[in-house]
Amino acid sequence: MDFVHTFWHADCVRKNSLDAFNERYRKWCKRHCYFFKQCNAVEVYELSKSVITLVPKDPVAKVLVQREASSPAFPVLSRPIAPR
Repeated sequence: MDFVHTFWHADCVRKNSLDAFNERYRKWCKRHCYFFKQCNAVEVYELSKSVITLVPKDPVAKVLVQREASSPAFPVLSRPIAPR
């Protein structure tokens, strides 16, 4: 849920290089007390590069995505990222 509030759209991840996202994700993990793993950052980045977005990256979509992520029905992890 915390992740969705910051990286709510694939373009939030893929707008920069992998190294830039890796550093941003590392800082995000530290701020939110999550354990940083570079392989997770790479997996998220590669996934963001492979998806076709259907939702525009605009303020209205951001509010809707973040509101849905805050709802109790939102799955915490729809697909767990396996440790490597």
